[in-house]
Amino acid sequence: MKKSIQKISFGLLSLFSLDLVSQTTIVTADYNKALWMTTRFFGAQRSTDIDHAVQQDNWLVQGHLPSGVNASKTGIMFAQDADGAYELSGGWFDCGDHVFFGQTGFYAGYMLAKAYDAFPEGFDDYYDASYSGYKNSGDYTWEGGKGSPNGIPDALDELKHATDFFIKCARNSTTFYFEKGDGDADHTQRVTAVKMQTNSVSAGGELRKMWSNPEDASMPAMCSATLALMSKLYRPYNAVYADLCLTHAKFAYDYSKSKTGSVPAASGSFYSGNENFQNGRAIMFSELFRATNLDAYKTEALALSAGISTGSVRPNTFYTFDYSNTGEMALYCLAEIGHPNARTSFNTHISNKFIDASNYNAAGIYKNGGGWGKLRYVGNAAFLVALYNKLNNSATLDSKVFSNVDYILGKNSGSWSYIVGFSPLDNTPVVKAPTQPHHRNLFLYDGNNNDYVAPTPIKNKQFGALVGGALDGTFVDLWTDYVNTEVCVDYNVGIVGALAAIKKQKDPVDISKFGVQCSTPKLGNDKSLCGSSNLVLNSGLTNNNIRTFEWFKNGVSQGIPSKTATTFTITTGGEWSVKVDSLNKCSKTASIIISATLPAVNLGSNVNLCSPSSVVLNSSIIGAGISHTWAKNNVSIPNSNLNSLSVSEAGTYKVTVSASGCPSTTDEVVVTSSLPTTMGGVFCPTSVALSKAQLYVTSGTGPYDWYATTTSTTKLTGTSNNGKTFEVSPTETTTYFVKDASSFTGTLGPIATSGTFNAWGEQGFAEGFYLKFTPTKTFDINAISIPFNSIYSDGSAVVGIEIRNANGELKGTFTSNSRNFTASTTSALYEFTFPNFRIESSWGNELFMCLEKNITNVAGQLGWNQSGTFVFPYTLSGGAVSITGANTQGQSGNNYVYFYNWKVSSGSECDRVPVIATRDCNVGLNGIDTESSIKATIYPNPVEQTAFLSLDNNTTTKVEVFSLTGVLVDSLEAVGNVTFGQNLPSGTYIVRLQQGNTSETLKFNKR
Repeated sequence: MKKSIQKISFGLLSLFSLDLVSQTTIVTADYNKALWMTTRFFGAQRSTDIDHAVQQDNWLVQGHLPSGVNASKTGIMFAQDADGAYELSGGWFDCGDHVFFGQTGFYAGYMLAKAYDAFPEGFDDYYDASYSGYKNSGDYTWEGGKGSPNGIPDALDELKHATDFFIKCARNSTTFYFEKGDGDADHTQRVTAVKMQTNSVSAGGELRKMWSNPEDASMPAMCSATLALMSKLYRPYNAVYADLCLTHAKFAYDYSKSKTGSVPAASGSFYSGNENFQNGRAIMFSELFRATNLDAYKTEALALSAGISTGSVRPNTFYTFDYSNTGEMALYCLAEIGHPNARTSFNTHISNKFIDASNYNAAGIYKNGGGWGKLRYVGNAAFLVALYNKLNNSATLDSKVFSNVDYILGKNSGSWSYIVGFSPLDNTPVVKAPTQPHHRNLFLYDGNNNDYVAPTPIKNKQFGALVGGALDGTFVDLWTDYVNTEVCVDYNVGIVGALAAIKKQKDPVDISKFGVQCSTPKLGNDKSLCGSSNLVLNSGLTNNNIRTFEWFKNGVSQGIPSKTATTFTITTGGEWSVKVDSLNKCSKTASIIISATLPAVNLGSNVNLCSPSSVVLNSSIIGAGISHTWAKNNVSIPNSNLNSLSVSEAGTYKVTVSASGCPSTTDEVVVTSSLPTTMGGVFCPTSVALSKAQLYVTSGTGPYDWYATTTSTTKLTGTSNNGKTFEVSPTETTTYFVKDASSFTGTLGPIATSGTFNAWGEQGFAEGFYLKFTPTKTFDINAISIPFNSIYSDGSAVVGIEIRNANGELKGTFTSNSRNFTASTTSALYEFTFPNFRIESSWGNELFMCLEKNITNVAGQLGWNQSGTFVFPYTLSGGAVSITGANTQGQSGNNYVYFYNWKVSSGSECDRVPVIATRDCNVGLNGIDTESSIKATIYPNPVEQTAFLSLDNNTTTKVEVFSLTGVLVDSLEAVGNVTFGQNLPSGTYIVRLQQGNTSETLKFNKR
């Protein structure tokens, strides 16, 4: 919640009660912690940038997924913000809401940039832009120290998320965006932004309105000033990005120059416009000059008249410094570039309005400013006094900087810290900190209840936000008291700048450590030594005479740091790391795990071949020196030394993965098949005896249909034996496809009730009521009849049926089509049809059918037979399924439960199977070749088990057996007679015989 700032006269301000200072002591370590917290607060205001969506880089909501929100949006917020095709995601949320307001947003961005520009020695590098160290460790505290520095000061990491969006705002010289979302719609909901984005637009959801092209000179001026200053500050880290900032700073400059107005917020009564747009212009001209050193910008700045109470650039004499009154900063910027009277005006104004004792209460804090966000004015006063000291080259900060900051940190009569989650490290006496700020994302609460007192997640406790607060040491820690508990980006910038000034004086940062010389090594993914005698680890960095490299195994240094040791050769496993030090200013480390064991191989779950008709088994283990051995039914598969194996036949497949120096690892998988087994054929168009190929289906009864392709709808002719045999005479080797075309329909179970009819109504699995049945193949239930003792009223209804296995595990639930009923007092069977009721044979050998009680909604009394002439099993003609019994808990007799007269059907859902007709005019007919120089016979042919190869001479013969697809499946050497083929599955094979330079081939069939 926020409203336009209400102006309060100095007379009213004098009514505030005076504060007496507490005994709390604030030391250097406290200032350091407070600066870290108040700077990191801006990361808690990040709206997701579409380019960084996977990083989830708002640390408050990292990993947050509200109930009912798609997992793809975990931690993501308004990544779809756009104006048509123009993308506008990112930037900062304003306060505890989820809207971007340009009045405060551009001001806050500039003030954070100016804080770093003025006091760079006050800002250190504790974490990277995506907070990876905190996220990976789960520790988000200052005390934990788990941040991962990235060589860039944290203030610039935070500012860059804002300037990335500011670049989008200044689209070109005539298009400028200044607000995202609708404040009124947003403020109706107390939910996180992760949840709100899924709401309707009227409740703050996507796609939100983007507001552009205001009649305003101030907001584009502040946007331009921020981008210009960022181009100067970020150039040591990324010159390309700095240039991009400057390009869009000039776009915003052009837009600002074309306007002379100052507008309030576009949606609702949230923010007024700037009191004097020329103040923004002065800041813009000054920063563009400092960024470019172009005299044209300085000329425009110096042309502005500047003063305290007169002139085009001036502070608001009757109020104080904030987003809508930026005259003090305008005077400071003009003074920086040598405006003739700006320095004098600035010094006089700061002395009279921010240093003079008349502006302070008895507790020594700045008292001018009230209503909403009282303490932002205290922080702003401290920052302005620090800038005053800097401009006048003061060696120390004025005491007013410390008194204002210390009050905010807890040195007040109420011992209240006004930074959410902050208390001094030596918290004696106890300093209390706010726990219920008016902020939606902090609590990760999506219940939309304004009165709920939500707990703060542990990781979010050190929030770092400055609350509106009070000037008398009091505080009402209540979410709904938003005047006191509101937190905003413009509230924090003043206290950040003041804390940075204090740190520069008390504990300055050596800023020479920042910049391009601080580089991070990368060792890549974890590796294995298996199959290798050594590995070369590469830091990914080069020798530039600045970096030194030191290598470690399990934390123990392996030698003296060296500038040339960019790589390191290892021969043993362990945790290896490299530390890269840059001129003793910055060090970065990368680690990698080197294992000396092969990873466990996992071929996955057992597979049934149907659709698809083949499967590729993969060990997922690759690398130099690693070998694979595959076996089917414990028989080694020749020439199968890759990490994958294509399988199109049933069997138990096992892979053994080996590598020198490491124990082997194995896994196996059972492949079953619902496909017909086949046998290919061999033909020779020029041979009368072998002009046609015989293709066979060797399993099942059929019928089988043959096709020319996998998708053809035209069945091929030339089949016999119900499609089990297919004779073809192509001219070249050709692949054909066969499909099981068998199907059936039928009825199952009793068609009428019998014996004693028991109207107990609806009973389910929990009560022990079910039919037992056994499927032998997959089939569909199209309809089932269910008995009712009576129907109470006319109407329509459905029933639900559950299928469970013998362990009671639910395998499927099925809801019938709706059917109409007429009221009746007569017992009768009623048929229910089902749109998609498929029983899978893979569910088990014994299944249970029972009512799904919460679905059955018939306005009548269901019944079942407690006794009768029921004879189990009920078996469908042709197989597929049998009803084997009924269970009625606690009842005796020949029972039958609920489900009569099943109407079932089935057909093969499996893919077509390829069968090859192979052209080979050198193949001996029926395995006998009496005319070749190698006299050989295979018998019997076809064979059921073991085949015999008879050679009529004693010459050593190499024997190779190939499948019709050309895969070598067996090889041996023979002299005279030899047996073979006992481990081969059914099929057609080509046997090649080699004696010296002479070779012959024979055809061989195994059934």
